Amino acid sequence: ILADVQTQTLLLANAAFCRMTGHDPLRLQGVKLERILAAGSVQPASAGGQGRASVVPVRCRDGQLCYADITACRLQIGRRDYLLCHIRDAGVRKAEEDHLRQAAIAFEHSQDGVVIIDAAASIVAVNPAFAEITGYTESELLHQNPFLMRAGRHGQDFYQGIWPKLDAGEGWAGEIWNRRKNGEVHPAWLSISAVCDAHGETTHYIGVMTDLAPARRARKAMNQMAH
Repeated sequence: ILADVQTQTLLLANAAFCRMTGHDPLRLQGVKLERILAAGSVQPASAGGQGRASVVPVRCRDGQLCYADITACRLQIGRRDYLLCHIRDAGVRKAEEDHLRQAAIAFEHSQDGVVIIDAAASIVAVNPAFAEITGYTESELLHQNPFLMRAGRHGQDFYQGIWPKLDAGEGWAGEIWNRRKNGEVHPAWLSISAVCDAHGETTHYIGVMTDLAPARRARKAMNQMAH
């Protein structure tokens, strides 16, 4: 929104602000700023500078309050000062933060091992389950090539067959044999998907791995008991 500093009246509100608050942009022209924003809630910087972002209540058309992140700056045009405010629904930010927090919790507490690899085939993140399955610490895994865990039971054709599916955006899933840090070779179910940027370029790969060894040991023990 744009306001006149001297008269403290609104001059302009864009469509995004009106969608957020329900106001008619034409009816906002000339309205006192304090009818929309709480008095003293906007602290602009000096001319040409940008103020500190803050969360303030905004009065919607139906009289209800919504909360928004507001950053204000003072503009000087000729001899007159104007207030330009960038307003973003704080509820959207909170929803994004909650989503990220939930994703972080899922990453940390998943019983499956999760590994994130960059486009250069370097490990950039692992969760605790992945470190436990492989026997390596997080610091030992970071910046390593995932071939570090290769058990030698698959030929080059096996690995080369994975990449075309990932490049086509299909993802890949299947059984794979890996080697733990202690040298133990074990089966795992691995699913890999590619993460692309806005231009469709692959930036990362995400692998989710389930250790199949415990289930197979349990099945073998049950079979032995049955016989």
